[in-house]
Amino acid sequence: MTASTNNPKVEEIRHSVQSSYNELNQLIAERLATLDPAKLYQRPAGNEWTIIESLAHIVEFNLELTGHHSRYGDQTLAWFIEDFVTHHLTSHLEQLSACLAVVSDNAGEQ
Repeated sequence: MTASTNNPKVEEIRHSVQSSYNELNQLIAERLATLDPAKLYQRPAGNEWTIIESLAHIVEFNLELTGHHSRYGDQTLAWFIEDFVTHHLTSHLEQLSACLAVVSDNAGEQ
């Protein structure tokens, strides 16, 4: 999927996420796929995480982090993403579709 925006900050974030995702997939395909499974559980050094712990941490990406919204109070990151990105976009798509339906119907009347 290719997305672009006129907002350089959003573009920077999008690029960073895509780059990290690509790097993770490359590590999985090229290095982890051929690694002896026992090595997934070996600590590389004293207090460092094992490979499997690092992978688990990536998977559990903490959407339960809490932030404070001035109107809705304390909310999780998952809530912010769902409400302000996913639902907001969906609402605008529904609004746009309804508007197009009305305009299209009216076009035949003119």
